[in-house]
Amino acid sequence: MSSKHPFRFLRPALAAAALLSLTSCVAVEEVAPPPSTVPVAGTDADGDGVRDDVQAWLQATYSDTAVRAAARKLAVSLQAMLVNTGGEAGALAAAAGMNAAIDCLYALDPAALGGRVDAVEGAVVNTGNRARAYARAGAHLSGDVFTVSTVAENAAACGANP
Repeated sequence: MSSKHPFRFLRPALAAAALLSLTSCVAVEEVAPPPSTVPVAGTDADGDGVRDDVQAWLQATYSDTAVRAAARKLAVSLQAMLVNTGGEAGALAAAAGMNAAIDCLYALDPAALGGRVDAVEGAVVNTGNRARAYARAGAHLSGDVFTVSTVAENAAACGANP
């Protein structure tokens, strides 16, 4: 039975592709995939929800502060999916954050959306263990219906400060 949620889309297929060919889904060469012995959660020294390696990559990759802030929101939500211990409720909460960040990225530059989402996913989901964790969390969303946001909702997702 599907339930309707006000979220646009998720990309669980990326996690499956990552298991088959990690290098093909890591679109960002600056972030070298750590060994699979690294814990899924990784290191987040300042406790802001973004792993230190991803935080450094975001800073180096996005000079536009609004785009970097929206990409950071996406990274926080993706990381929440990886370390999800809340089952379906946790996965849905992370999905809501992911979709708000994606809506904001879309409002900022629709043409660059796909590349930016892929790049952030590749930076966050950058090991086999992380890809498996992402797939497990995504499985909680299987069969759910995610609706498309309006243009106004996309812009509102950014707020005054993405």
